[in-house]
Amino acid sequence: MLNFLANPQEARREAITRELESIPFSLRPPSQPSADIDKWGMNILDKADLWKPLVPPPPPPPPPPPPPPKRPDVAKILQGVKASRQQIGQKVKIFTPEEPRGILVGVGDTVKGCKVQSFDRNSITFVYYWEEGKEEIPYTINRE
Repeated sequence: MLNFLANPQEARREAITRELESIPFSLRPPSQPSADIDKWGMNILDKADLWKPLVPPPPPPPPPPPPPPKRPDVAKILQGVKASRQQIGQKVKIFTPEEPRGILVGVGDTVKGCKVQSFDRNSITFVYYWEEGKEEIPYTINRE
């Protein structure tokens, strides 16, 4: 209620008004700008060099690397190869579609791009050397 009757901001407002009246008119900023702002704006917009970037844009990113080579399916490579239980010394008889009568192979021999790594009474293990992956892929065939 006291603030309603005696507003403390009123005294401050009157003091600021007196100070503004004491400032000479020549020091006051003009109420209306004398310059044509629209004309200045058009002059600025018309300068194409002004809107060029200061720093050139970065080069485009390099293309993504090619996908890694797919691992070969050794079962598909050795499709149609059958290992028999026939054995002469350190050689085992293998039947292929190219050799239906069978061939004798030993450890280290190659059949359809796969090297014979080892064999026992029940199976033969082939190894395919995958050049792109620099990896040896083993594959085992049961002897029949």
